[in-house]
Amino acid sequence: MNQKRIILSQLLSRKRVDVTSKNYINQIRNVSLLFFALIIVFIGFYLYVNNLTFVTIAVAAATLVFFGGILIFLRNQISGTAIKGDTLILNKDNKRFCVTSLRSIKEIKSFSLLFFQVTRLHYKLDGRTQSTLIFTVKNRCQFTPETLLRHAVILSKKQKANHKPDPVLIQG
Repeated sequence: MNQKRIILSQLLSRKRVDVTSKNYINQIRNVSLLFFALIIVFIGFYLYVNNLTFVTIAVAAATLVFFGGILIFLRNQISGTAIKGDTLILNKDNKRFCVTSLRSIKEIKSFSLLFFQVTRLHYKLDGRTQSTLIFTVKNRCQFTPETLLRHAVILSKKQKANHKPDPVLIQG
């Protein structure tokens, strides 16, 4: 309960709130390299157990290309996420930062995959709808990325509604 209050107070005071950890991109990079190494070991074991024929080499190569393509796609889609004030800060794998308004978020969807919570975020930037993925461990903290982002969007819209301009005085 205490962590929930701290995060809500940080959102209200417009301080930086990390949706993912600060070393999130490095963790994803390390896990994907480990997973790819594990695939290579399994393919090597498969080739060792079976006779080397054209079919076994083709199956091994197709498996390697398939899982390699999936890992490259995921590494391009995953980004570290933070909120500061009314802005959403996304840190992509290739050290590219993307900064956009919270009000540009079009859709937030979450689903569970084994013991991971996967959140897909669609946002509009430079006239194009783009998306990103956020992987978190289930039940690790009180806020899921989906609820935290939804709450931040609601607060951003409320704060924008409260910023009405002052009346213009005509001197004459």
